[in-house]
Formats: sequence, structure tokens, C-alpha cells
Amino acid sequence: MFKPSKRVAVFVVTAGLAISASSFTVLAKNKEGEVYDESNVGISYAVDRYVAASADVEKEVFDSNSDLGTKKVTNRVIFKYPQFEGKALATAEGEVNIREKATTDSELIGHIPYGEVCEVKSQGAEWTSIKYNDIEGYVYNEYLVFGDEAGKWAEANLTKCAVIKVKTAYIKEKADANSKCIKVANEGESFTVISSGNDWTEISLDDGKGFVINSDIEVSFKLGSTVEKQEEVTTEEVTTEEESTEETTETTEETTEETVEETEGPEEEVTEEEKDDIEDEASDESEEEEEDEESEEEEEEEAEEETESQSYEEPSGNSGSSTKSDLVNYALQFAGNLPYVYGGASLTDGADCSGFTMAIYEQFGYSLPHGATSQSYCGTEISVSDAEPGDLLFYPDDEGIGHVGIYIGGGQIVHASTPATGVKISPYDYEYPCKAVRIMK
Repeated sequence: MFKPSKRVAVFVVTAGLAISASSFTVLAKNKEGEVYDESNVGISYAVDRYVAASADVEKEVFDSNSDLGTKKVTNRVIFKYPQFEGKALATAEGEVNIREKATTDSELIGHIPYGEVCEVKSQGAEWTSIKYNDIEGYVYNEYLVFGDEAGKWAEANLTKCAVIKVKTAYIKEKADANSKCIKVANEGESFTVISSGNDWTEISLDDGKGFVINSDIEVSFKLGSTVEKQEEVTTEEVTTEEESTEETTETTEETTEETVEETEGPEEEVTEEEKDDIEDEASDESEEEEEDEESEEEEEEEAEEETESQSYEEPSGNSGSSTKSDLVNYALQFAGNLPYVYGGASLTDGADCSGFTMAIYEQFGYSLPHGATSQSYCGTEISVSDAEPGDLLFYPDDEGIGHVGIYIGGGQIVHASTPATGVKISPYDYEYPCKAVRIMK
């Protein structure tokens, strides 16, 4: 049997590699005539070539919608202020004119108020085609800022607002997750921004300020006016009201003087009989007035008695324009500030669990009995999983229901807990609730 030597095998392999390398060198030429060799062969080089080629293709996409058959750049521009991408802001004091055509002699068809945004259809050297509400026309470029420049201008001139984007957000006293919750805000509520940080945003509240975590809000600009302009408007309104009040007062005084002059006439002599008749009439009128007053007092007393009797029905309240969010925010102010007093129902001296819920709901026109078990039969029973801020959650003891708290959302309740802690905020499932009730619809 023939057995090839090792030298023959080595020769064959070496020759094969040489031929392959030679073929590769001859055949591996790109369209630009570049020959591949050791310096430009490998995975890294191939990847670099692919990325570069992809970029070239992206830059030179044929615009099939163009009559001229031109090329357009498709590289995306990353906007720092995406709110103003493809838009412009009106920066002229007062209003910016919208013309039918790109000339000052063209018909005036509308206005864009100071600080308002419009859609940019196409931007020219001097005029821009825009759409504002339902009006389409042209605006002189000098009175507009575009894209990111609009964002920079808004940063310097417009007020920021923070809009709640989650179902329930907790406004804290300090920029700290463990800080005291001072308000519960619902989705869609808007607050003026005081300052912004990496994790927290300071916002203005009706009675001060607070902090909201950035993940719960969407920050945008209040378009249309600045703080300074709003103050000017307010001052003008006050001035107008004062002037109107002065005019009304002057008119009233003039009318009164005229009435007095008409009433006062030439004095006539009155006989004794006429005097007696006048005195009798005055006496009769006085008696009638006294009777009317007594009747009114009786009616008021009856109405008060009816109101008192109604206020203890179960439930008898009328929330009016108040919401469950208002109730929760009202209750939260007592967390850490009201002691636990067994049998108490005072929001100043102290309360127990059902006394606290009773006192809170009473402030919103609802009358609840004093006792967790009794309150559990009020309103409408709901599933614990369906509880919303303002609903009551009940907790069991050995004899049935032994505790009650107000659900504030976010998996928490506010309740009069123990004599050691007083009113506090706790996880709703510190002990799993056995029942949930909705009092306020």
C-alpha cells in the first residue's frame, strides 16, 4: 500500500494556500479597484465597511415624491426640545400677523398671540408657511423662533408646568421618598414648576410648595403668556374693577340724591286727626313686622331642626363640587399631627380610628356612625382590589371588624393607628383588609 510521506503532505498544503491567496488577491477587488490584503481583511474591517455603506445609503435615499427627482437627507436630527419639533413660537409682544400670502401687502387673515406655538409647513428665507388652529397662512420670520431655538426661548421666557402622568402622585414636603406626603395629586393635574433636579421637581401649591418625583410627571411649557404678563393683566383687571366700583358708587349717590330731592317737597301742614291716623298706621305696621319676624324665626328653627335630623342619616352628605381627592388631601394634613384618643372624634383634640374617619367625612357633608363595625355597613361595599382614594378599608379582630382607615392610593392608608403613633400613613396591607366600602361616589 502506498503511504505518502510527511514532506509531500506539507508541500501540497502549502501550495494550496499559495494558490488560494493568489486567487483571493486577483478576485477580491471592489468596485473602486481596491485590492484586499492583510491590512484590510478580517471581521472588524468588514463590519466597518458595512456600517459606512449603510450610512451612505441612508444619506442618499431617492425622494420619489419629488418632481425634480432630487435626493434628500434622511439622517434623523435629535431634538433637545421635541415639543417644538416642526413648530415655531411667536415672540412679538402682543400678536403676530398671519397673511394670506408671503407679503406685507397681502390680506390679514389671523393672529398668533405672544408665546403661542404654530405648526411649520415650510420655512423660507423671509416668510414661513404656518398653520395655527384652523388658519393657514404666512408669518414673517423675524417674529418666530423654530425648533430647538424655540425651546431655548421658552426656557428663558415662559413658565414651566408639571403635569401628573400617573394615576396617583404623592407630593412630598422635601425631595425625599421618605419625606412627609402633603398632597395627593391625580392624573392630569398641572402645577407650576419652581425648579427641576435630576430626580425631583419643586412645584408650587395653593398653600406653599412641594416636591414630586420626576418619573410621575411630564414637564412642558405654559404657552401664551409669561408670569410677568399675567401679573400685568391681573393689575389691569383690578384697576378696571376699582374704576367700575367707583362709577357705580357715584351713580348710586347721584340716584339717592335725586330720590331725596323728589321726596322732599314743599312742607304741608298736618292736622291732629291726620297725625292720629299716621300713628295708628305706624303701630299696625310695627305689629305686622313683629309677627312676620316671629314667623320667620319659627321657620328658621324648623329648618335647622330638619337639617340636624338629616345630618345623622346614613349616609346623608352631599359632596357638592368636592372630590375624593379633596377628602384625601384634607385627611393627610393630620398625619403626624393628631393624637389617638380612644372614643374621640375631634380633629383638634384627638380621635380613634372610626372617630377620625367620621370627623373627616363630616367635613364633606357625610354623617357616619362612630364605630368601625357600624361604618362598614354604610355606603356601597366594593372589592378591596377596586378601592380608590377616599374609600374606607376595614381590618378584622377576634370579634369581627376592629379597625378602619381611609385609602389614599398607592397602596397606603391614613388612619388613627395607636396611642403611641396617632394618625399616620401605613401600607394598606400591613394587615390584609377584610372589607372595603365606598361612601363618596
